[in-house]
Amino acid sequence: MTHFTDPWERKFYYLRLSITDVCNFRCRYCLPDGYRPAQGNNKSFLTLDEIRRVTRAFAAAGTEKVRLTGGEPSLRRDFCEIIAAVSDNPAIRQIAMTTNGYRMARDVARWRDAG
Repeated sequence: MTHFTDPWERKFYYLRLSITDVCNFRCRYCLPDGYRPAQGNNKSFLTLDEIRRVTRAFAAAGTEKVRLTGGEPSLRRDFCEIIAAVSDNPAIRQIAMTTNGYRMARDVARWRDAG
């Protein structure tokens, strides 16, 4: 199987996938220059189908772990569907997320059920 490698022949099994730049806090961690939304109807977020295709392509190249990040990825209305789409790929052995934890108590069971 082909893997992504760097000039030192290190193999990369891990994809960090930013699925939104929106965050519900205004801290400097994920928005050091403040939130600047795209102008007009020009959304720059990947669609669910695009996320599915990208993660499948990376899995075919040896990626085994996907970290969903953003902004705050749990703000996506289709976040559970995104988790399920990535989880449906048997080559992906681990799914992780970077979160500020704001919605964890309310949604963690749904995220776990999604994969």
